[in-house]
Amino acid sequence: MTRLAILGVCVFLGSILPASAQTIDKWQLRVYNTGAAAPLSVTDLQAAAVTCGLATGLTGSTINPNKVGFDDPVTAARFCLWTDPGTGVLNSLPFGAQSYDGTLAAVAGTASSPESARAAFTRPGVAPTAPTNLRIVR
Repeated sequence: MTRLAILGVCVFLGSILPASAQTIDKWQLRVYNTGAAAPLSVTDLQAAAVTCGLATGLTGSTINPNKVGFDDPVTAARFCLWTDPGTGVLNSLPFGAQSYDGTLAAVAGTASSPESARAAFTRPGVAPTAPTNLRIVR
């Protein structure tokens, strides 16, 4: 009987105490061809590689991007930023006319949040510079 009473108290307390959010271990960046159902790639952005608590949001072009930014999940009115190191998923996508969508999901242990809304970007590349000192001779 005592065990049943203790179990009842535990269940009651568990139902009235607020659930605390787990610590985010990483974010999963998913890259899709625009409109596709399945991602081209899923990349883990480890929490240690993401800087949060920034005062300003991300600005810049969605053409050939090298940064991922999102609202800080811990501190209101702050921002988080991940910069592709030059060998990451954003820089490994091929150049071309293809448009892409990216989503982000927070991962804590084995639990994952739903994906964010899609954010569109492109990788048309950069036109090479014109050759110099050209000579055509015989």
